[in-house]
Amino acid sequence: MPKPHSKPRTTFIQTQQLHAAMTDTFLEHMCRLDIDSAPITARNTDIMCTIGPASRSVEMLKEMIKSGMNVAWLNFCHRIHEYQAETIKNVCALHLIAFSTIQFQWI
Repeated sequence: MPKPHSKPRTTFIQTQQLHAAMTDTFLEHMCRLDIDSAPITARNTDIMCTIGPASRSVEMLKEMIKSGMNVAWLNFCHRIHEYQAETIKNVCALHLIAFSTIQFQWI
């Protein structure tokens, strides 16, 4: 009987996870997965963070980008536009200096 986690044509098994795919039980399969292995494909999702008073400094934004943020969200309902303009300048400064993965979407 085929293993439920290794049925043909049901999953894509990356070669660095092959040792986990050849196990006898689902529990053993889950235990052998290496979460620190480098992925073969790029991430297909975005990490969107709402930028507010606690996260608008250049240092905090830099840490958020290093942690995976690639979409910055600003809520214009509760702040004056000059405040948000300064926040946008901080995000743009980091984008221009070292990071090219931040997306800007004006809505």
